[in-house]
Amino acid sequence: MQQVAYCDESGKHLEAKIFIMSGLVAPSTKWDRFSESWLSVLNKKGMKCFHATDCENGYGEFQNMSLAEREAIQECLINVIRRSGIHAISTAIKRVDYAGVAHRLRTDKKYQSIYFLGFEAAVVHMLDRAGTSEVAFVFDRQKEYQGRAKELFDLMCRHPTYRSASRLGSLVFEPKEKAIPLQASDLFAYESYRFAIDPPTRKPRWQIRLLREMKPRPGIGYLTRPFLEKLASRMERERESS
Repeated sequence: MQQVAYCDESGKHLEAKIFIMSGLVAPSTKWDRFSESWLSVLNKKGMKCFHATDCENGYGEFQNMSLAEREAIQECLINVIRRSGIHAISTAIKRVDYAGVAHRLRTDKKYQSIYFLGFEAAVVHMLDRAGTSEVAFVFDRQKEYQGRAKELFDLMCRHPTYRSASRLGSLVFEPKEKAIPLQASDLFAYESYRFAIDPPTRKPRWQIRLLREMKPRPGIGYLTRPFLEKLASRMERERESS
């Protein structure tokens, strides 16, 4: 059975010290029920679309709501995610670590944005979580990046040594208003970002604590500097041998 992955990022602004790319993946049959449950929460609140940053700061549709009201919506939506049985994983990349190897990972400057490494990591992790299933990918619409991301995706599909290439399905970029599960990915990405930037001595936010009670347990992993160094060396060897 084909699975579908919905992916979104947080920390894209250059001032952010950490970039996050998050993905949720599940069999395609689960997503219709998930969207119905998600929209049911929003409809009861008279809302059209959930945006995590707007909810956190009281912007957009949340501008006339109290903190308690906004947190109540967050809790209801997190519970939709928790009950869904979907797989969730976030990849965190420190900008200072990436800056030191970006030119080695990609010699073509048009692919050197940190977004593209997060994009590729999400694709790999979603395939891993999907077992042996083919995966179709839905990323949040990004006019600045989506054309080049599609080029990289096509390269992955044709890569001669990537064993999972045959399981790469379609790739589309959609707005959150149309692809409802992207709103859930946005929430998970935002909370993963907040968790990653907070000092380890600070108690995690209640939102991420609830999310980490999901079954299966979600993952938040770093592409560390040593990992990036090894990845850069491997890509350099591949370019030399091609």
